[in-house]
Amino acid sequence: MTAQKKPWLWISIAGVATLVAIGLAVWVVLLQGDLDDARAETEQARQASEQAAAETDTLSTQIDELASAIGDASDRLDTAIASGQQNADELREKAGSRGDELAAAQEEAQAAIVAAQEQAKGAIDALDTRLTELSGQLKAKLADVKAAASSDEEPAADEDGS
Repeated sequence: MTAQKKPWLWISIAGVATLVAIGLAVWVVLLQGDLDDARAETEQARQASEQAAAETDTLSTQIDELASAIGDASDRLDTAIASGQQNADELREKAGSRGDELAAAQEEAQAAIVAAQEQAKGAIDALDTRLTELSGQLKAKLADVKAAASSDEEPAADEDGS
């Protein structure tokens, strides 16, 4: 009877070894799939990072342009105010030396000041409009970057939790 039990023992051992080998093969295939998924997520994160860097560069350029536009508008405003003041001073001098022309000179001075103020207001309104536009663009791009960053972090958190 012992001769009959030994073949069954070897057959059982071979069956268990076969099941272990199949289990290991399945495990290796699953690990390879996980590795491929991790590589794909890493590539997506790299691309998102590059896109965020490009958008940051674009925003930086727009901010530099805005600063330049503000500087130009400020210079024009200073020039307009100085010109208006100079015209007003000249007209006041003329008015002082000419009694009959006093009222006309004052009106011209006032008109020059009003024109300079209107020009300055126009420059300020243009800057305000541009700042509002850029603010909206900045907010939209930052929201996109935050959304991309949060979508990249969520799958990584799921892997750590499992």
